[in-house]
Amino acid sequence: MVTGGKGIAIGRRVSILKGARLETFEIRAGQTPRLTIGDGTSIQMYFHCGAAERVSIGENVLIAGRVYVSDHDHAFDDPAVAPIKAPLRTAPVVIEREAWIGEGAVILKGVTIGERAVIGANAVVTKDVPPWSVAVGVPAKVIKTFGGR
Repeated sequence: MVTGGKGIAIGRRVSILKGARLETFEIRAGQTPRLTIGDGTSIQMYFHCGAAERVSIGENVLIAGRVYVSDHDHAFDDPAVAPIKAPLRTAPVVIEREAWIGEGAVILKGVTIGERAVIGANAVVTKDVPPWSVAVGVPAKVIKTFGGR
């Protein structure tokens, strides 16, 4: 399912399997949210990605099933405001080239996942993950860095 297709750009030789949900939506007048997926990327079943500002997925990224990526969340600063009426907070998400995102992982707003980084299954990524590293857990923590270029 695609919502807000005007802001979505998908590269060549991209594979997106069934049940995917790609969304962009404007939260500020005149702002065009962007969701880009680079050439050669492979996305497995039931991927969900929401962009209110910008989500950028690089070339040759491997994304397992049931992965959730979002560049926004709801502000919960005022308990008198119902969550559905709370304003959205946004920060871009970048997944650099040749990264691998494991089954059921969650990538939250403001995160950059570096080139060739690996995110373990069911990890919740709340902070940047450096290139050529492995991050696992809730919240995700880097457990290994391996030889880069």
